[in-house]
Amino acid sequence: MIKNRIRLLLLILITIIGGAGCTGKSTEEKMLQYLEETYNEEFEIEFVNKGGGGLFSSTSSSENAVAHLKDDPNVVFTVRENKDKTSYNDSYLLARWGRELEKKFSQKIENELPGNADYRIFIHSGVGTFDKTMVDYDPEEFIEVVNGDLSIELKVSIKVPHEPDLNLYSEGIYNLFQMIQSLGSRRYLFSIGFVDENEDTTEFIRTSFTNNIGWRSLNRKVYGTINLDHRFSEEIRNSNDVVERYKTKEK
Repeated sequence: MIKNRIRLLLLILITIIGGAGCTGKSTEEKMLQYLEETYNEEFEIEFVNKGGGGLFSSTSSSENAVAHLKDDPNVVFTVRENKDKTSYNDSYLLARWGRELEKKFSQKIENELPGNADYRIFIHSGVGTFDKTMVDYDPEEFIEVVNGDLSIELKVSIKVPHEPDLNLYSEGIYNLFQMIQSLGSRRYLFSIGFVDENEDTTEFIRTSFTNNIGWRSLNRKVYGTINLDHRFSEEIRNSNDVVERYKTKEK
């Protein structure tokens, strides 16, 4: 009888320890497990935000993180813990599709920009418009499925030694704005920052899909910006109209 009780106690203890081993995983470990099981890819977590404000301005106690694809650190996205604290959602597919568009049009983009420019393409779409069943879609298929109801952003950092001579860049910017308009999205944004040549904006551009920092909030020497979007497409008819959109950064 005593032996049976001891065996029962040992079984309960083993069960408790085993359960603690599962639930005792860190947030980072749980997020990585979720991502890798969902997409059959390897990922890396850059950092975890514990909720209640911070980078994502969340008032929830749920945790969220920034992650990237291990094979391509430029595919940067967010992972968020749902309210039930047992499941997650993420923006990996949007980040991947944006990166695929970027690679597809890289030659066109680089032909229109100076050699020292950094750039990224991002796709923004609402919650519920995409899920893991679309993992095999390419960006064009996704754009078609949502009937263009999304936003495509091209963000560019151009290095300059002083206030820019806009005539050197306006034709290329106009041509790229035309390219963005042709991608099939109802909303689009082309954002250019003219940054001092001694500043490094590589990391800012790389993480722009998740960092929520605009040119005017960037802790770098920015001379000015040009922002072109779908609301003004009828007003941007040539490179001269591009020049008119330039705004000097407020000191």
